[in-house]
Amino acid sequence: MVSDPQRCTSSVWEEVFLLERPRLLRLISRRIGGTECAEDVLQEVALAAQASANQPSDASELVRWLQAVTMNKIRDHWRKQHRRTAITGAAAVSEPGDDSWTPLHGMLASEQRQSLDRAIAALPEVSRRLLEAKYIDGQTYAEMARQLGCTEKSLEYRLLKAREQLRVLVLANDE
Repeated sequence: MVSDPQRCTSSVWEEVFLLERPRLLRLISRRIGGTECAEDVLQEVALAAQASANQPSDASELVRWLQAVTMNKIRDHWRKQHRRTAITGAAAVSEPGDDSWTPLHGMLASEQRQSLDRAIAALPEVSRRLLEAKYIDGQTYAEMARQLGCTEKSLEYRLLKAREQLRVLVLANDE
């Protein structure tokens, strides 16, 4: 790592990233519990860091900043995993592009999708519309709150309750 203060140029950034890559990869592997996804998370780190408008202007700060970006991407990974398992209550199954995908995975995915569809159909209309607006239409909390004439905090609570209802219905379908 270059210790004297200098401007972060593309070549300095690449040099620092290549030097820190093994250390970042170990950090990611330890935090997510394996190496299968670590390379993907590291690639997300590189893309996010390169695209960021908040890169430090001093090269001596770059390593600490990259570690912070890495921790944020690890948190994003866990949030994504949590979202996948929170609704179904089970581990996410492989997809057809994965090397580990088998017809059994396809059957399980189909059964999970059918269970989810039944649970969504059984939701109260208000809860179903809230979840669709957020997760299918991709509306932000601000947009949804404005449409409903409520605060964002109130909307967050309503969505929390709708997700809880959905979780209970999915788990009831699986029993």
